[in-house]
Amino acid sequence: MPKLEQPTHSTQNSPWRQVVEKPVDAFVGYIDQKYPRVTPNEISALGLGGVAACSLLYENFPDWKFPIAIGTTAACLADLVDGALKRKKDPTGTLLPDGAIPDVFCDRNVDYMISLNLSNAARQKGSWFGVFINDLAAWTSIFPSVARSRAETNNIIVDERKARTTRLVIGITAMAFADKPLVPEVAGLAMTTLNLKSAYQRYRAIEAGSPYAVDTLDDPEKLAGAKRKYTFLKLQTLAETALTAGIIKGNYKIFKSSRKK
Repeated sequence: MPKLEQPTHSTQNSPWRQVVEKPVDAFVGYIDQKYPRVTPNEISALGLGGVAACSLLYENFPDWKFPIAIGTTAACLADLVDGALKRKKDPTGTLLPDGAIPDVFCDRNVDYMISLNLSNAARQKGSWFGVFINDLAAWTSIFPSVARSRAETNNIIVDERKARTTRLVIGITAMAFADKPLVPEVAGLAMTTLNLKSAYQRYRAIEAGSPYAVDTLDDPEKLAGAKRKYTFLKLQTLAETALTAGIIKGNYKIFKSSRKK
């Protein structure tokens, strides 16, 4: 396939990322100079740990929704920092070929936990539609990454502008206002729809003339890394499917029990 003309930098980063790029690069430059042994994967893990801590607080302190949502936003900024640090340490993308695996693992678990937070908030309100639609949003949150990785194994880079940023904004905003009428329900429905839409678009990216394909990898090492990531994501999808099935089963038992009272 001939190399496409669109530049990868603008298509691989949302407008939000481009706005904060300079301050993030300055911050990353400070970290790299002051703490040169810090790795991108450690930043990813720090962000995941921050979101996990916020999720525990969110479930146990329902009156703290707004400040916990702010804390979740701060933790999600690690997604900007880890990528910028990786580009600084490895500008050609060849020294850390499997760096994408820990990053995608952390990102997907962040998305998963945010949806489960909304599911818990809906359960506290007694909204069982909200519970199950957000359980579905959690399960489908990995689909876009699987479809993107599938495209990359076929030497295709997909257009991902705004996709994850939009879902994060919806999810975290809904966390802050989850006690308001219909907020978890609408957010869960929106995120499920966006997950499925993004996955479908990326799945079609390998078709000839697809508008969702924006560039090609054209690098044997990156292509091999993409194949490893795709295998990892398929395994993670199986694990999340089993976990989500257990969560839905537990929520259904609670639902049946509440109907009997």
